[in-house]
Amino acid sequence: MQRSGTSPGPHLDRRRLLGLACAAGAGAGAVAVLGPPAGLGRYLLSLIEPVGAEPYRRTITCMGTFVSIAVHDRGGERLGDAVEQAFDEVRAVDALMSTFRPDSQISRLNRAAGREPMAVDPRVAEVLRAARHTGEQSGGVFDVTVLPLLRAFGLRQALRDETDKDSRGSRPGRAPHRPTPEALLSALGQVDYRTIAVDTAGNSAGLAHSGTAIDLGGIAKGYAVDRAAEVLRARGVRQAVINAGGDLRVLGAPGHGHGGGWRVGIADPLQPSGILATLEVRDQAIATSGNYEQFVEVGDERFGHLIDPRSGRPAEAMLSATVVAATAMQADAASTTAFLMGPELGAHHILEMSGADFVFVGCAGRFRASEGPKHKSAEGPALDSVRSKDGIEIHASPGISGLAMSA
Repeated sequence: MQRSGTSPGPHLDRRRLLGLACAAGAGAGAVAVLGPPAGLGRYLLSLIEPVGAEPYRRTITCMGTFVSIAVHDRGGERLGDAVEQAFDEVRAVDALMSTFRPDSQISRLNRAAGREPMAVDPRVAEVLRAARHTGEQSGGVFDVTVLPLLRAFGLRQALRDETDKDSRGSRPGRAPHRPTPEALLSALGQVDYRTIAVDTAGNSAGLAHSGTAIDLGGIAKGYAVDRAAEVLRARGVRQAVINAGGDLRVLGAPGHGHGGGWRVGIADPLQPSGILATLEVRDQAIATSGNYEQFVEVGDERFGHLIDPRSGRPAEAMLSATVVAATAMQADAASTTAFLMGPELGAHHILEMSGADFVFVGCAGRFRASEGPKHKSAEGPALDSVRSKDGIEIHASPGISGLAMSA
């Protein structure tokens, strides 16, 4: 039996949901893909609106999720054109980088793997350079050439190409499945971020080996949020929140500069409309990767869209990883990386980044230790801040501001 879904249905009680979420073999994938808008899930992060706030708000569907912009400047409705221009930038990033679009530059780059580099948009070159850099920093844990693995699990519909078409002009996609050992080994052999060649000065990019293929789902959505924020700033917006299904960036602070930062809620993995905890951010970005939104079940096994490129298996050490950073692209890539690394190595990786912090969510007593050194800071071990609620455990780094468990 094969089943796919987003968040668990209301007929399951919390204890049953906890058992499913914490079961061995649970996968990942809350923010891992640039997908079509069918089956859109809820936000993994949500803004707690300041009391009395009446922002100018617009929402569209793009990049496989809901993208919302809320302008809190006084007379925000006058800035409607700026909001539309910001959305245009999000749409442009999707058109350039989505692997669900056969005509995107990333899809064309994948089809040209093993050939000469091709000309690309400066935005594509910028993201590819950042992706390769993150791959180097993470020792290959973050690897955007993971698309062959995703296809091996049946987590991508095969894209159109000129060599293997059906009568309608495209290859039929396979249902999600557990790949054979041989198929998994073959896919792993095609995953290597070091095969990406990118020239940001000349705006060209290529893949050294035929069969290698890129998916930017772990970084491009954050980049799109940053581009939208830049448009808003250039148009004079000072207070705004951009949220792309779990990749969120805030400009300024609420209350027209008075008081603290924006309150952001982290979704409860066991209650579709609930908030597990809140924290505070100001002129920062925040992103969450988790295993409780997009997933599939094959037989008795559940797995999602975040596949560890080292082992070829879905990540299962945590329920979610939330990262606060200077930009949404940094937070997006870092939350994906931390989720794949697990809590100990993930904490070390995040705290090595300048100005970054984390909140990790897992099953109480079930956080799986990762191999490697435990990061120490002036405040002590990175995972010392522990809070629990109804079988869920939260670990946060010392720099997280205003962390509070929901009632």
